[in-house]
Amino acid sequence: MNTKTIMIVLVALAIFAFIGLNQSDNTATDTSNVQLQEPGIKIASTTTSVGEGSSEFRQVLTFNAVLLNAETAPVYIESAEVLLAPGIESRVSSGETLIAIEKEIPPGETIEIGGQIEFNSEALSKNTIDGMGALVTGFRLNSYRIVTVPAR
Repeated sequence: MNTKTIMIVLVALAIFAFIGLNQSDNTATDTSNVQLQEPGIKIASTTTSVGEGSSEFRQVLTFNAVLLNAETAPVYIESAEVLLAPGIESRVSSGETLIAIEKEIPPGETIEIGGQIEFNSEALSKNTIDGMGALVTGFRLNSYRIVTVPAR
């Protein structure tokens, strides 16, 4: 493969890595519809919950996601950055939005990622937070596809 072909594969993988999440309140998303028909890293399931934080006007957003490698080749994921709803993103007070993964995911296999973010909830009611929709909107993956040299 030449350099141009490799770059096209990497760009295509990056495009597929920007996947949205379905907001769920402590329940897993149904994974029975996830197919290997479309290549890329897919979000097979997600869970999110909001609970009491470390002090008044602090809430903790806990999230988990199962990522599926729908490629025909292994994909190495270095890290994932959690993408938050605009109403939460500017209010993060602690927790990491960047998750170190550093693992190779074989074709058809999954990996679970997750974390917690504490945010300032001052002037936000439960209804306001619920009205924001998905608090975790996706993940920005830093990954690459592993391409092997064909046998001669």
